[in-house]
Amino acid sequence: MGPSVVATDLTFRYFAASRPVFSAFRVNIPGGSRCAILGPAGAGKTTLLEILSGAAASHYKTAIADGRVTIGDKTHIPIPHEVLFPRVGLVLQDPSVQISGIRHTVRSEIEFTLENLGMGKDVRAAKVARILERFSLTHLADRHPYRLSGGEMQRVALASIVVAEPDLLLLDEPANALDERSRNELAGILRSISPATTIVFTDYTPEFALETADRFVLLDNSTTRFEGTRDEFLTALSTFSALLPTEGIV
Repeated sequence: MGPSVVATDLTFRYFAASRPVFSAFRVNIPGGSRCAILGPAGAGKTTLLEILSGAAASHYKTAIADGRVTIGDKTHIPIPHEVLFPRVGLVLQDPSVQISGIRHTVRSEIEFTLENLGMGKDVRAAKVARILERFSLTHLADRHPYRLSGGEMQRVALASIVVAEPDLLLLDEPANALDERSRNELAGILRSISPATTIVFTDYTPEFALETADRFVLLDNSTTRFEGTRDEFLTALSTFSALLPTEGIV
């Protein structure tokens, strides 16, 4: 079972004079779940993923935080102070930013992750072959990562993180700008990932989340407005029309 994720009395601001992104914020994500973090722009969704991955404290040296974040059996006070990869993997909103730019094939781009982790050649080759097949990328293995469609590039970016077998997988608006076919493919991939990995992803609309997630959190002004199961979210969805585009769903 993947790790649970618990934030307790979390306060975070990017620098001393800035408005807090979170203030006494709490959330509890069960281990092994596929959790959608929903909410309008500015709700704090991306910042939450950056905090959980360790990117916030690592990249924003002026950041000020309080509270605690617990991922599985490891508690960070107040937040993770370094990037937690490979235990925690973060897939960015724009997959082209995540592509290294120094590898010329999809195969070598995915293998680059394992090289950085110090894995031997034979182990790398076996892992890459499996992930190419799993993500339906085998036929694209010798293509340049930047010469792919948006959906294909998203799968490569995701594969380059999943190949490291993180315990916690974070995705920032992974369905953004994908066509319907690519969204369906991505939803299928995320549903196929074992509960040994906890998945947390953000979105500002509920459609993709309803196809993919079994746990839902709704943020508004950095406050948790809802936290519960898919069925509980569907029951309450009509009350969130001011925060989420719900037309055609409720």
